[in-house]
Amino acid sequence: MGAFTYIIFCPIVIWIAKKSKAYKKLLFLGTFITGGSFLLIGPSFGLPKSIYFPYIALLLNGIGTGLIYVPVLPDLINIIENVYPDYPESIVSDTASSIFNHGFALGYIIGTSMGGIFVTYCGFINISMYISFGIVGFSLIYLLFGN
Repeated sequence: MGAFTYIIFCPIVIWIAKKSKAYKKLLFLGTFITGGSFLLIGPSFGLPKSIYFPYIALLLNGIGTGLIYVPVLPDLINIIENVYPDYPESIVSDTASSIFNHGFALGYIIGTSMGGIFVTYCGFINISMYISFGIVGFSLIYLLFGN
């Protein structure tokens, strides 16, 4: 469900990113939506346990991840260009792609391992709430202080 929404929503995000060049705002919106989806998937804050909340959460997660993954690479390229202005464009894009892919793979390795441990000791509902707060908190810090 989330992957289907992601596939449908990505071309729209590409168009928005090209027109607006507001990569940080798109990243923040994506992380905010993704954080909200984790609150629904729990469900947290006393929401009733219903089969509909996970479906809504997966739909929102697909939209949120589209808003995260599409603008992150151009934003990373801008950051690298600012730090290393003398590097050729091909090296900058290759470096940005490498950093993105390594971070993505590392997140999958650490996320699945640590997620299993945290769910075992803290419970799924609590962990989904903590992850939601962590995602939104990190995105606020990035929006306010990131370059």
